[in-house]
Amino acid sequence: FNLKLFWESNNVIESVESLTNPIIVTDVSDKAKEIMCKTCPQNGDFNVLVKTNPGSAVYHKKIENENYVAITHQIQDQLAQNTPKNYHFILDKSGSMSGGKIDQALKTLSLFLLYLEPGSWFNVISFGSTYSGMWKTSVPYTDANIKTCRDRISKYTANLGGTEIFNCLKDSLNDSLATYEIETKEKCSSDVEKIYILLTDGQVSNIHEIESLLSSFKGKCRVFSVGIGQDASRGLIETMASSSNGLSRMVTD
Repeated sequence: FNLKLFWESNNVIESVESLTNPIIVTDVSDKAKEIMCKTCPQNGDFNVLVKTNPGSAVYHKKIENENYVAITHQIQDQLAQNTPKNYHFILDKSGSMSGGKIDQALKTLSLFLLYLEPGSWFNVISFGSTYSGMWKTSVPYTDANIKTCRDRISKYTANLGGTEIFNCLKDSLNDSLATYEIETKEKCSSDVEKIYILLTDGQVSNIHEIESLLSSFKGKCRVFSVGIGQDASRGLIETMASSSNGLSRMVTD
């Protein structure tokens, strides 16, 4: 096997590499390279990545009696400024979550907590036949609050009976949790976008009510829902996400 490529660009070539095979790169000029490969690709594909210094360029090609022109111009990327978010983790602690499901949900929750942005607010609200917030309202993302949260969820079990999410969601959206574990004095501004992350394996009968509730808060909150297990309600998971411009995922393993 012996492959030779000649690569020419209108821009300066910064690097050439292959993720599939060892290659030999010879400089022809700053805009042209000769690439040689002497090993046969294992899976039939030969991959070459060429990185150039982007800039404005005009390309012209004449094919028979037709002229083709392409103009390229890079627009400077604008990094979106991170704005504070108010995260509400809605955790299913109904009896059906016993065993591996609740363990997986708590591990997932711990990962979410690890990647919260500075300046964020958060709360954990557990639900089953009843519900309970960890705090009365969301609290600032601080080391002390994260430690309190981790200490408490490490003791969580699936002990809340059935699956009733509507009242939990409604009271959370209206910042009026009826039951909670810790009193709070600080309060997040109502102007901060609310992000709901739902972890559940459950089935519910009032999907349309939940959809109507979320639609009434559209533009003020988004729901990212994760269905755990094969018996999770796909209708609930997908409806909650689509009603609020969020995303949904099903986890069956």
